[in-house]
Amino acid sequence: MDESAAAADKAIAADSQRADAYYIKAQALIPKATVDSKTQKIVAPPGTVEAYEAYLALAPTGVAR
Repeated sequence: MDESAAAADKAIAADSQRADAYYIKAQALIPKATVDSKTQKIVAPPGTVEAYEAYLALAPTGVAR
């Protein structure tokens, strides 16, 4: 998954308007999520939420196929 996140970062650097690259990055990071032992809430790795937000900002109804 680290390779997928790195490839997504390269795609984002080349074209920051590619919604699918942000989605791929978020999907690559989310398996590293943890659970806070005190609150029992899921803690997303740094950059995950931002990547999902960027994806949704660029493609609020999903990426056209």
